Amino acid sequence: MKPRLSQIAVLVAFVGMAVAAMLSSCACTTWQDSAGKSLASASVSVDAAMKGWAVWVANGHATLEQEAKVRDAYGKYQAAMRLASNTYQSAVAAKDKSLMKIAMNVVAESRQSFLALIAEFTQRKAAP
Repeated sequence: MKPRLSQIAVLVAFVGMAVAAMLSSCACTTWQDSAGKSLASASVSVDAAMKGWAVWVANGHATLEQEAKVRDAYGKYQAAMRLASNTYQSAVAAKDKSLMKIAMNVVAESRQSFLALIAEFTQRKAAP
């Protein structure tokens, strides 16, 4: 039995809430902890969205154009995440958090653009 989109949406929401609860339940005492957990949270939400997108595509709901746009947006997100990960390692080694603010903004922007695209493409059209 193939999972329905509503089941996927519930799963994505649950994973997001679980990550948020996990991150908020711990005392993030350093900027390194906060930055690292923010990167992990972004990764979990994008991974969950990609799993939902894969089901959407497998069920034949996506057009080739939509698949190409998602692939491009995902590539941009991955590039932003690589930049942020490298910046994080450099910032921690240098004990300089000023670099992280820009990298975190780039990741947040690319993540949000990616998730918005997935949400736009996976909305069912209302029957006339």
